[in-house]
Parts: sequence; C-alpha cells; structure tokens
Amino acid sequence: MSKHRLKHVIPSYAVYMGLFIGTGFLSGAIVHLPLNPVRFAIIGLLGAVIFVASSTINEITIMKRQATHAEIAKLIVFSILLALGVGMISGGVQHFDEVPEYASKLIPIGVLLSLLGYVLKNGIDLHRRQTLKLAAAALAFVIVLGGVLGSYAQSYSQQPHGHDGETEQTADEPTGSNQDATEEQHAQPAVEEESSDGHAH
Repeated sequence: MSKHRLKHVIPSYAVYMGLFIGTGFLSGAIVHLPLNPVRFAIIGLLGAVIFVASSTINEITIMKRQATHAEIAKLIVFSILLALGVGMISGGVQHFDEVPEYASKLIPIGVLLSLLGYVLKNGIDLHRRQTLKLAAAALAFVIVLGGVLGSYAQSYSQQPHGHDGETEQTADEPTGSNQDATEEQHAQPAVEEESSDGHAH
C-alpha cells in the first residue's frame, strides 16, 4: 500500500503545482494585460496551457475518469473558463490598489466565469428550476458586487495616497530651505553696507 502511495506522490504533486502555477500566471497576466498586451498575453496563454494540462491529467490519469475525445475537448474548454475566472478574481483582488476601476470589473466577471466553468467542468446536472435559481442568485450577487466595487474604486481613485503625500512634503522642504537661504543672502549685504558707512563717518 505504501509503495502504491509513493508511486502517485510525484504525479499528484506535479498536477497541483501546475494548477496553482497556471492560475498564478493567468491572474498576473490578466490584470497587467493593458500595460504590455503582447508580453502578458504570452504569459496568460502559458498559464492557461499549464492549468488545462494539469486539470486534464488530474481527471484522466489520477481520478481515472473515463472520457471520450469529445468529453476531453469539453473538459479543456471548461477548464479554461474556470482558470480565467479564478485568474480574474485573484488578479483583481491582488492589484486592486493599482488599477481599481479595471479590477472592479474583472472580479465580478471572474465570479461568473469561474462558477460557469466549475459547474460545466464537473458535470453538475441541475434541473431547469435549479439552474434558473442558481443563475438568478449569481447575477444578483455579481450586480451587487460590481456596484460596490465600482463605487469603492471611484472613491479610492480620488483619495490622496501615502506616497503622494510624502512626495509633496519632500518637495516642500527644499523650497523652504532655499527661501531661508535667499533671505539670509539679501540680509547680509545690508549689514555690510551699514558697517562700511560707519567707518566712513
């Protein structure tokens, strides 16, 4: 039994590492995509490939899921949806302070994509009424979440941040010192003139 477990340690470890690394690549690429579209599109594509490969290996090899070619193709598509959704949520939360308005849109969309990908990937069979309930609840949650995050993003963008305040204070200090030095320079010649006048008399 111990030999059987040891045999599966490396494959299981590789699959889990691939899932987390792929998600990490996707989350970073999605949120930074506007900065350098080509570079982060490549990173995102690499993350998607790693995640999908790991997810497929996990389902077929480790979980011993019997699947036809068509089911494997669906598994790949649904895994991509799940990975994109998770990446949007993770990247949006981590970098909200850098791109608040962009992140406030990524997170709600990520919730919808991840939920859809999760349900389809795992083959969760719901009745029509259950599907409608789930869809209505998800839409209501996403609308509220998007509204709250959008309002917070606008107020956050208008607030002065610590680094800016430090920069303004740092910029003001030399200006004050220069003014003091200038006043001293103007005052010094006046003293010299008075003393030279005194010697003349």
